[in-house]
Parts: sequence; C-alpha cells; structure tokens
Amino acid sequence: MAVDTAKGVAILDSLCTTDANWDVPPSLEERMEVLCPGVHSDPAQAYESLIRVKEMADIRVPIHEPRFAWIDRIPD
Repeated sequence: MAVDTAKGVAILDSLCTTDANWDVPPSLEERMEVLCPGVHSDPAQAYESLIRVKEMADIRVPIHEPRFAWIDRIPD
C-alpha cells in the first residue's frame, strides 16, 4: 500500500520484511540491493518486488519490523 504524506510516499511493503531486508551488509552490496525475505513462493518475484518498493518509496514500512510497535505516527 502506498500513501502520499507531507514527507513523501510511504509504502507498507506487505512482504514479511524487517529493516534487515533493506539494510544490506556492505559485504553484499555489490551483489544485491536488498535481501529477499525468507518467506516467499517465488524468490525472483520477491526480490523484484523489493526493488520496486525501494525505487518508489521515500518511506518504507517493513510490516514485521518491531520498532513500529512503538511509533505513534508514520512519518513521525
């Protein structure tokens, strides 16, 4: 889901991700832009979906990221 906000487009990714999927370790950055979630039916499609979200979103909301349990508003 994409939502226009005053701070840009926020996307709730619905891909069973956490911040770790978006914050690729430096040792892997040359090989991949994102880390595919572990739960999927098609790894190539999941990877492509993450890339699309990365390109479209100013604010990403990974739905399995625990830090969002303590945030009252996105963007804060």
